[in-house]
Amino acid sequence: MANPAAGGTVTGGGTYDYGTVVTVTATPAANYTSSTGRRRGGSNSASTTTTVDGDKTVTANFALDQYTLTSVANRWPVAR
Repeated sequence: MANPAAGGTVTGGGTYDYGTVVTVTATPAANYTSSTGRRRGGSNSASTTTTVDGDKTVTANFALDQYTLTSVANRWPVAR
């Protein structure tokens, strides 16, 4: 499952036999970064494997990209 849902996609979920090794892959959506620090916009994904030995929930956490905007006041001389 993706958290938040708009943050990306997670593949690999389904119904499997006991003992099956499953690869789960999380890919961030545009303007999101995965909690593992992978690159933005689906340009890179994070994968993990798990062995099925009971019901499991795998959650991929994503964060909306944030940027800093710095504004500077110009102090040019004013002609009089």
